Amino acid sequence: MVWTSITQEFGTFKPVKVLQASRAENRWTQWGLHMNEMDARRHWSREQMLRAFNPKDVVWQHKITSRGRTVFNTARSDLRA
Repeated sequence: MVWTSITQEFGTFKPVKVLQASRAENRWTQWGLHMNEMDARRHWSREQMLRAFNPKDVVWQHKITSRGRTVFNTARSDLRA
C-alpha cells in the first residue's frame, strides 16, 4: 500500500501578524506556569492564534474551502493518471 499526503496552505494575514500570534500563544503555553490547563485553553492568545489561521470571515472561509476542494481534486486526478 502506498500513502500519499497533501498539505494546502492559504495565506490569511501578513507574516508579521501571524508570527506575533504564534509567539504569544507559544509564550503562554510554554511559560504560563501560573495557569491551570483550563485557563490556558481559554487564554486570549489561543483565540488570536486560531484567528491568524482561520479568520472570522464567512466569504473568505467559503473561498478557501472551494479552492481547497479544487486543488485536492486536481491532485487526486493527476495521481490517478
